[in-house]
Amino acid sequence: MKNPLKILMVCNRKDLVYNMQEELKKIHLLTTVIECYHPDRMNQILEDNVIDIVAIDMALTEVNHLEVLKQLKFEHPHLVRLLIAEEWNKELVVLTNDLVHLILEKKNLSNMMVDTLVRAEQMRNILKNDSLRKIIHSFDELPIMQSYYIELLHMLQTPDISLKRVGDLIATDISLSAKVLQVSNMSIFAHIGRINTPQQAVVFLGLNVIRAIVLYLQVFNFDVASASRYRTIKQLESHCLKVGETARNISRFFNMNQESHDDSFTAGLLHDIGKLILLTKTDYWDDLIKFSNEKKCTLWLAEEELLGTTHAEIGAYLLNLWGFPPRVVNAVLYHHYPHRMKNNELSAVTFVHFAEAFISSDNTETIEDYQQHMDLEYVSSLNIDGQTEAFIESYFRTNIEDK
Repeated sequence: MKNPLKILMVCNRKDLVYNMQEELKKIHLLTTVIECYHPDRMNQILEDNVIDIVAIDMALTEVNHLEVLKQLKFEHPHLVRLLIAEEWNKELVVLTNDLVHLILEKKNLSNMMVDTLVRAEQMRNILKNDSLRKIIHSFDELPIMQSYYIELLHMLQTPDISLKRVGDLIATDISLSAKVLQVSNMSIFAHIGRINTPQQAVVFLGLNVIRAIVLYLQVFNFDVASASRYRTIKQLESHCLKVGETARNISRFFNMNQESHDDSFTAGLLHDIGKLILLTKTDYWDDLIKFSNEKKCTLWLAEEELLGTTHAEIGAYLLNLWGFPPRVVNAVLYHHYPHRMKNNELSAVTFVHFAEAFISSDNTETIEDYQQHMDLEYVSSLNIDGQTEAFIESYFRTNIEDK
């Protein structure tokens, strides 16, 4: 029998725990809520139980919540750490950005906690490598630390936010403005005339794409001493941008809706974030490259062999932790082997998989070379042979002509 998802609630109010338990009864999820009304009992509970999530009430009077969170991160880095606050504000985020994975407002506590638990359950079995799970849970800073970026990320999660306000805030930062304008003026986007301002770009791209760009800028913003590491990161950055724009282009070719276009771009842009974790947060990268070269196999197969997991699974786990929608998480998770998803409907994973195959084989000479990079079992299950062949030929012809 599967073990329940265990949540430790460290708080002063029994009604918070009661309301949480009532909400959890409404969903089909095996969970156990452990109550802790005295912070000095927390360590003993953690020793006696296998806990998945710890929620700390900011209103604790016996201890400083920041000290509790620091202790948790140091002694239990694999735990998902949540902070329960009266309300979200950017000053609080600045104080806790490297200590918690999510801040839950009390007015929305039950709903947000349920959503968090559903996500945790979905991803719990993806990573079976405990050391990698701990690495990911220590890589938990909010995407961008400067106060206006934090404000922007909160804006993007706020219902009915003014697009003008988002554009105005983006315009206060040169690097973000430049990247947003670069993306919005790519050939696949710029079909309505050149976009000259962040405000125009926000309206054109949509909030989901803007959010992906914000995270994209942060995760590739690493200071590395090694010149070779820097080159690798820059190559990875360029590759991800190409896959994102190509995936969105393919979604449009198949006449999907705007949500699919945005999901495809977002998932393509972030599909290799797991590689970045392996490259910058672990000592595995050189061994993986060596194994891949010696065995003449793909990097993700080398990862499966040496680590028991892949960068796709690591990236999906992280994006799920950061609150990205399941459509995007699944596209990242299955982008190399979509047949494992056991779903033959056209979706973001379809278009990211195709885009990855095309971009990874840009120096090929024949259409067959492109197809060698595809999951043919999955492609055949889609029942779109004519359309797929037409797109491959169109893409192939365009790329050959451009060479």
